[in-house]
Amino acid sequence: MASTVSFLHTADSQFGTGFGTLPPQVADLKRTSQREGFSALVQHAIREKLDLFLLSGDVFDTAHPAIADISFVKKELERLETAGVQVFVIPGNHDSSGPGSLWDQYGPWPGHVFLSPGFTSVFLADQDIEIFGMGFDRSHSSDNPLAADKIVPKTSRSILLYHGAWQNFGRELTRDYPFSLADIEKIPCNYIALGHYHAYSVVLDRPDKKAVYSGDTEGLDFSANECGLRQAVQGEISPEGQVTIKPVPIKSLLMEYLELDVSTYTLAGLDHAIQEKADARTLLDVQLTGIPSIELFREIPVIEQACRHLFLFFRIIDRTVDVQVNDLQKAQTYQGLYYRALKDKLAKATTEEEKTAIRQALQIGLAAFQ
Repeated sequence: MASTVSFLHTADSQFGTGFGTLPPQVADLKRTSQREGFSALVQHAIREKLDLFLLSGDVFDTAHPAIADISFVKKELERLETAGVQVFVIPGNHDSSGPGSLWDQYGPWPGHVFLSPGFTSVFLADQDIEIFGMGFDRSHSSDNPLAADKIVPKTSRSILLYHGAWQNFGRELTRDYPFSLADIEKIPCNYIALGHYHAYSVVLDRPDKKAVYSGDTEGLDFSANECGLRQAVQGEISPEGQVTIKPVPIKSLLMEYLELDVSTYTLAGLDHAIQEKADARTLLDVQLTGIPSIELFREIPVIEQACRHLFLFFRIIDRTVDVQVNDLQKAQTYQGLYYRALKDKLAKATTEEEKTAIRQALQIGLAAFQ
């Protein structure tokens, strides 16, 4: 009788990412953390003696990664193979397959890399499970191969690796191999290891079938999908085809974002909100909106300097100038007149020093009106 099959699923490591929104020295730390996180997942799979290691696309951020990144990935995958963990990889939209691709140029690769533009499979007879995957063909990425009923497992247990865009998210509906929940429900596989979206997300959760985006291994920027804890998925498929999963946290450098309406904050309250996120491994972007009190307005320029030591990276983006534009643009009030007069001065200002002074005057004036 077949035994339980265990696996670890990850995706979207995107080695070679520039982290261009960060200072160079911080970007270097993020690249180091990116490698450390991936190595930790490899070590976890070896330590737990898992059967399979699944990489669901975008191992690299580019079709032309640095040799150092390629060598690193190969060595990590070799570690898995040496330990008896079988590796399965699909390309994604960033590191797509095809003639002359990096997968051709720098092969052979440890494990099995699915490069065919259509679904192919590997049957593991000793574990009675079949693994399906396909390459990422940019010229046909508007197609939906899941709708073609081409996946026909030869056994009662199977896994599909797929890099594509779930239509429920409301974007990318005509590219990057879009699919619907109905497509996933009819796929005759026990586990669908998804890649492409960078936040952990369960698309389908049934006892006998699960479809999951693992998310990426290192937050790339301060957008919603990149902030917060990064994790992989560890799972098991029982001899009867029942699937259980659990998250595996990745010790990455955490990206965090706060948008704070300073109209409702005292200086002490703002300081508390920021310090709640304080951590030496956290990168924090804070956007301030609203109309600050006079007390708070005076302190905004020094808050960033005062809190910088609490984080690996800390930045304040002051958007308090941009509040209530729709209300004040036509308002026949002293506040409206003041707002329009200073916005006109700001538009005509020719030096950065003059613009800064006008922005500050605008903030102070609006706060005073409040």
